[in-house]
Amino acid sequence: MLVDLFAGGGLITPEKPPTSAIRWGNPTVRDPMSRSKETVRAWMNDPKARRFIATESGIERRFVLSVLYWSVAAAIQEQALEVRVPGPEPFSAFPDFLLTLKSGRKLVIEIKAAERLAEDESLRRRLTRVAHALAEHGLLYSVVTEHDFSAAYHLSNLIQLKPYLSYAVPQLPTIVDAVYRHSPANFGQLAAVTGDRQVALALIAQKYVSASLQSPLVDETPISPGGHDEPPHFDGWHPTDGPWQAMEDRQH
Repeated sequence: MLVDLFAGGGLITPEKPPTSAIRWGNPTVRDPMSRSKETVRAWMNDPKARRFIATESGIERRFVLSVLYWSVAAAIQEQALEVRVPGPEPFSAFPDFLLTLKSGRKLVIEIKAAERLAEDESLRRRLTRVAHALAEHGLLYSVVTEHDFSAAYHLSNLIQLKPYLSYAVPQLPTIVDAVYRHSPANFGQLAAVTGDRQVALALIAQKYVSASLQSPLVDETPISPGGHDEPPHFDGWHPTDGPWQAMEDRQH
């Protein structure tokens, strides 16, 4: 369940000054905002930004792995801002991630366990207040749970392919031409055509070849040449009527 808490928040207008405040933090360090080093469970390598991203749960780790494959995402920063929410009971919130799209649009993301989100009404009220505060500043806010990740994308595949996002394929045009000419039907045949399993994995990671990721990637995994300009592997994990799809639609 991806909860769009942006609807109804309204955008800032000259007649409606914001009552909330946003403080932007250090985009490369997570714990100075509100977390201690003890809460970081894993550091994920971002080959595009050449830095490590701090994650605090398995859901966050899978989210980061997925975002690295999203073709319209320019950058991901963990806990990049503080939202100061006004009211009778004011509080500060520290959303988990800030995504910047290639269009320049920014998406503020909160990661929550689906069960907790469903059972904790006070949490939902708090998140709604955060959404309205961010809406005053023209920022889209969404809550992502483990149910937003399609079972069709096996986590082991994302982990296996991740190092190859930035892999420099030698003689890439020649390799791609050979793949198109031979039309390998599965991963094993692709590795044989390229002569190198690492090159075959890089072609899949970088979307020169489409592969079925419904189960762990093995020699028998079906593949099809092409697809570099198609939506990335994990596009199906967000609902078509949600803010993610709307943001992507504006990129094409």
